[in-house]
Amino acid sequence: MSKLRTSLTGFCAVAMFCTAFVASAEGTDDNADQDKSELGFKNGSFVGVPIPINDPTFGAGLVLGVGYLFQSDEGSKTSSLGAALAGTNKESYAIGLGGGLSLDNNRHNVEFILAYGDLKYDLFLINDSINVGQQGIAFQGAYRYSFTDTFSAGASLQYLNTVVSGVDGFALPPEVAELSDTGIATVGLVAKWDTRDDTFYPVSGSKVDLALTYSNDVQNGDLSYYGLKLSYDRFWPVSDESVIAFRASACEKSDRTPFFDSCLLGSEIRGFPLFDVYGNSMLTAQAEYRGRLSKRFGYVAFAGGGEVQRNSISVDSGFRYAGGVGLRYRVTKKHKLDFSIDAAVNDDGDDFLYFYVGQRF
Repeated sequence: MSKLRTSLTGFCAVAMFCTAFVASAEGTDDNADQDKSELGFKNGSFVGVPIPINDPTFGAGLVLGVGYLFQSDEGSKTSSLGAALAGTNKESYAIGLGGGLSLDNNRHNVEFILAYGDLKYDLFLINDSINVGQQGIAFQGAYRYSFTDTFSAGASLQYLNTVVSGVDGFALPPEVAELSDTGIATVGLVAKWDTRDDTFYPVSGSKVDLALTYSNDVQNGDLSYYGLKLSYDRFWPVSDESVIAFRASACEKSDRTPFFDSCLLGSEIRGFPLFDVYGNSMLTAQAEYRGRLSKRFGYVAFAGGGEVQRNSISVDSGFRYAGGVGLRYRVTKKHKLDFSIDAAVNDDGDDFLYFYVGQRF
């Protein structure tokens, strides 16, 4: 389900840390030996686990999640439904429901997340940084039809109703204050080309994701903008225990795009807070070496960089880069799903620690 990283990236990346447990349970392709008696919704299984999280934007905390995994038929990937609650030491919290359904021999694919968040974070402006509070409810849904085994396309629908304010009564600058109370609806076209051998831990193949979106403030009627996001992932096996992963991405947003839905370097490259480097267009590239130490433990070494074209309130970035290392612990052998810990350092010497479920890409 790619964690539904389409439009409304900023807020939904936050609100979705609460549904990471659910979104990470997208289908895997390792179902060839599935017994037919185990197919169908009634024959699924519940999973639940507390997940530590650490994020440079929102702080350290915990996700409490419960999910239900099932395979609807022999030709479909694993489907998931679940709920999660998350909180951090920066007084941010979120609650959400989500799922990813694969039906009718993988022809029909539905993804959705409904989340509420009360969030606090630093927003970096041209001459200053401010502490922002943001409350809101967000819905993201997408439907894709599989025209072939490797190509699917469809439509997406998203809605974000949010209020932005200064923490402890701090007055927001005019450029941010005009976004203090909005209700943004987004419609889009989505397409995916996917030849990966596995969803959770691919060792060969590639994936291309494309999203074209149009957004409008239906609450106030005076804000509209367009967006494009494109990513390309490629995987090369090095040995039985290691793989090289590569991702390139592009993002383009029209003028007047709200800062929380702009192109965010931290959403792609580890080593940057989400609202530190952002703007109207972005190009990134990153590579990762993934290896296994045992059936349960693995490791990664990664590096990446990108350049963002600033908007009216953000800072000129130039080319920025970061790198680091990480550990992996496989929480379920069947689905090759890892708990991940990454340490990253950027070109300014700032270091960050990440906890999350699954691979970065």
